Amino acid sequence: MQQRTPLQHIRAKCLDCTSTYQEVNNCEFADCPLHQLRLGKHIPEGMSRLKAIRRYCVTWCMNDQPSEVRLCPTTYCSLYPFRFGKNPYRNRATKTKIAPENALECKKGVADKGIFQQGVTGQESALD
Repeated sequence: MQQRTPLQHIRAKCLDCTSTYQEVNNCEFADCPLHQLRLGKHIPEGMSRLKAIRRYCVTWCMNDQPSEVRLCPTTYCSLYPFRFGKNPYRNRATKTKIAPENALECKKGVADKGIFQQGVTGQESALD
């Protein structure tokens, strides 16, 4: 099953807020951080979807209390996984640092063919 993108989650939240596509298209809450992204198609230049979600969670849901976002009890909200302004579905790099000479090869996809990297401890380890 493919994960939905942050933009698709924003669209789902807007539909949850209004309940119909027509109401989403005619949304009058221009001060909502998700307003420009509500249609799920065009992304204005310079606008980060994840930062817009974070701003929405802090300002609209938690009354400008950033510390309350961590304690959010609304786990069924479509924005819940993105409330910290990060994409939890993105494949994060391992915490082991890659040696500079191998970094370019790893980015090209050679790493999965058995190239070794030198970790933080100085020991070599095979990449999985």
